[in-house]
Amino acid sequence: MFFKNIKQRLFFILICLLALVNSFTPIEDFNFTHWLFNYQYQFIKRGFVGQILNIFKIHPTLTIVYIFSYLILIIMFFAYVKFFYNAIRPFNGHQALSLFFMLVIILQLYNTIIVILEDLIRLEP
Repeated sequence: MFFKNIKQRLFFILICLLALVNSFTPIEDFNFTHWLFNYQYQFIKRGFVGQILNIFKIHPTLTIVYIFSYLILIIMFFAYVKFFYNAIRPFNGHQALSLFFMLVIILQLYNTIIVILEDLIRLEP
C-alpha cells in the first residue's frame, strides 16, 4: 500500500505545502500589466488573460490579479501533485517519498538558477 504510515503521509503533505508556499511571489508592476492587455485592437502576445477578463467585464485591479494568479497557481499545483502521486504509486512509501523530495529539490534549484542567470544577464558593464 502506498504511504501506509501516517508519518509518510504527513511528510508528503509537508513537502507539498513547502513547495506551494515557496511558489508564491509578489506581483510586480511589470507582471500586472500583462493582465491589462487584451485583443481589443489587435492580436498581441500576453493578451489572452486580459481578453478573458474583458469578456466577463472584469476590470483588473491588483486584488483581482492576486486572486486569479494564486487561484491558478493552486489549481496547477494540485494538478501537478495529483499527476506525480499517480506516477509514483507503484513504488513503496520510502522510495516514493525520496523520489518526490528529490524532484521538489531539483525544481527549486532549477528555479533559483534561472533567477540568478536572469539577474546576471541583466547586469550592465
